Amino acid sequence: MHIIAAASDANDPVCAFDELVASLGIAVNGQPKLIFLLVASGADVRKIYAEAKQRFPETSIHGSTSCMGLMTESSLLLESGHALGALAVWDDEGSYGSACRSIESDARVVAAETTRAALKNANRSGEVPDLVWMTAAPGHEEASLAGIKDVLGDLVLIVGGSSADNDLKGNWAQFSREDLCSEGIVISVLFPGNKVSSVFQSGYAPRGPSGIATKTVGRRLFEIDGRPAAEVYFNWVGRDPPTIPAHETSTSILSESTLVPLGVVQHELVDVPLHLLLHPAVLHDDGSISLFCDVKQGDMLYLMEGTSRRLLERAGKLASQAKADAEARRLEVRGAMVVYCGGCMLSVKSDMEQVRRGIASALPGIPFLGFFSYGEQGATLTGTTQHANLMISCTVLTSRLPVAS
Repeated sequence: MHIIAAASDANDPVCAFDELVASLGIAVNGQPKLIFLLVASGADVRKIYAEAKQRFPETSIHGSTSCMGLMTESSLLLESGHALGALAVWDDEGSYGSACRSIESDARVVAAETTRAALKNANRSGEVPDLVWMTAAPGHEEASLAGIKDVLGDLVLIVGGSSADNDLKGNWAQFSREDLCSEGIVISVLFPGNKVSSVFQSGYAPRGPSGIATKTVGRRLFEIDGRPAAEVYFNWVGRDPPTIPAHETSTSILSESTLVPLGVVQHELVDVPLHLLLHPAVLHDDGSISLFCDVKQGDMLYLMEGTSRRLLERAGKLASQAKADAEARRLEVRGAMVVYCGGCMLSVKSDMEQVRRGIASALPGIPFLGFFSYGEQGATLTGTTQHANLMISCTVLTSRLPVAS
């Protein structure tokens, strides 16, 4: 297995791909089996998509927009708004396939269909891959996970991040060789020659207050302990709720809530509760709050707290853990995909170079591509994949270390 990451800040898509193709050594290495492409949402995605299909005619393509930009082991590109990044995988022993579909009806059904199409494109229909990489439009994650599991079972490893833009206006995209979507899902199935290692965590801890979700609909939280959700939440955080602009019925609270999200207990380890995070996104004039995750009536909700320091250090620690997990199985890490919550990135944007350096230090000499997402999916300690917010994941692809003589 051979992996290379590359990035370009060129405004013109043709020039950007010229730089990528040169950095990836396509003339020498040939077409990769799989390429992950990340596009800053300010770029011309349609031109990027057309150019990608032309430049990589024999390659499975997994593409998505990313909040503000992206990072690799050698660069952080956040300012221009049109960055393009790639992680290319050459693997003579592995099989890879990607597919993309628009979500026009039931996301669960569409995700199942897309999974089957990706398996067919990998020539591995009816088999369970070592890794499924998914990227869905925000709002469809839980149903999409269910659809993938309908095909592959509950224990398949699914990792990914939701497509993102810069301002929650829906300017996100997903694409494979087959299609470009704005409200869809792209799924890649990976059958590498060796196993993968993936770590999925957050940098938050319980702050103290808790209450029961007493009225919910999907991702909308109406009441906590029988009182308006906004009243309870802002009382917990010790702030007045923001004023909703005149002639509006809602306002974004993403920035106010990034370091003080809600959490639900997902698992306990040695009597220590581990939480999945729910990011409060929108305050409504009826006192309800919309979240970036489904919330169920009866869920015990905890106020969580993060710090800038934890957000800056966590990704490097996760990368170290993923590398150590692989090496414990006598595997050599060849490359990595990092998913870092876009909301977390925005809250520490001026210090994101420290995050990039932390990952690069944990993965010395190892190429990686970092994605800033609007929702994260990964494997919890229970062994099943879940969707959550404000999370970070590091997934490494490996080759086997030579046996000592």
